[in-house]
Amino acid sequence: MSNPSQLIQEFKFTEAVGVLASTNVNE
Repeated sequence: MSNPSQLIQEFKFTEAVGVLASTNVNE
């Protein structure tokens, strides 16, 4: 299993991508 810090980085990256995607949809 990945170490916690790597897991948190992946989650933040996924969250950022989701925010960008929703922003593109709104425009």
